[in-house]
Amino acid sequence: MARFLQFIFFLTLILLFFVFTLENLDLVSLNLVIERYQVPLGLALLLCFVLGALVGILFSITQILKNKNKARVLAKKVAVAEQEVANLRQLPIKSSH
Repeated sequence: MARFLQFIFFLTLILLFFVFTLENLDLVSLNLVIERYQVPLGLALLLCFVLGALVGILFSITQILKNKNKARVLAKKVAVAEQEVANLRQLPIKSSH
């Protein structure tokens, strides 16, 4: 059910962008360092959105990799601590009396 809702959301988003693009066909000037392009406003916004998403993904990937590395280190520490607890539970209890 969740995948279906995601699909519907994605389809709605594409439809809205398509309608937005059709309503904004005015040409805008896209000035790059080397060249100047005349592109429709919808295309210029799509390019900005895609570039922004790629930059966001790039920064997210670095943070995700850092977190996975930290989780791996902590999992090793937990395994060592659990082994120590298991070893301590096997020791006989000594009475001080």
